[in-house]
Amino acid sequence: MRVRDSKKVKSYSREWYLRNRTARLEQLKDYKTRNRPAVQLRSKLYDAQPHRRLARLESNRRWKKANPDKTRAQAMRRRAIRNGGVVDGDPKSVNRVVAQWKRCKTFTCYYCGLTFKRASLHIDHIVPLAKKGEHSVKNLCQSCSDCNLKKRDIDVSGLEFLDQKLLPL
Repeated sequence: MRVRDSKKVKSYSREWYLRNRTARLEQLKDYKTRNRPAVQLRSKLYDAQPHRRLARLESNRRWKKANPDKTRAQAMRRRAIRNGGVVDGDPKSVNRVVAQWKRCKTFTCYYCGLTFKRASLHIDHIVPLAKKGEHSVKNLCQSCSDCNLKKRDIDVSGLEFLDQKLLPL
């Protein structure tokens, strides 16, 4: 009996989906056009059972509450894509780096160079997602709340207001 490697299967499925995304969307659109009455009936039946929709929404809320870091990372990836930025590399690598940073008791701010306790840690995109920055490990830095809130969505090149040189990452 052959055992499947789940990582390989997921990787292959994801690659297939990305390669065939537009064709798959066209197939779905074509199916909905050809089978309009059946699709509408299923939709009406689903709407007639609001408890199912509410149960799914509640399940999603519980997951988001239990996984705030993953929820935040998903939102950042969506924002990066929506703003035309790049989602570079493995998203799990970003999660691992952020989790590693959050385990440390202290950190050094990337912008001002001062050391702070973990409670004031802000994870910041050096080139903001709003300015088409990447959502990747190489574009993330640790910053204190003051510097991060001053920076907002300003590009790193315009940081004269901080009166600091950027530290090497």
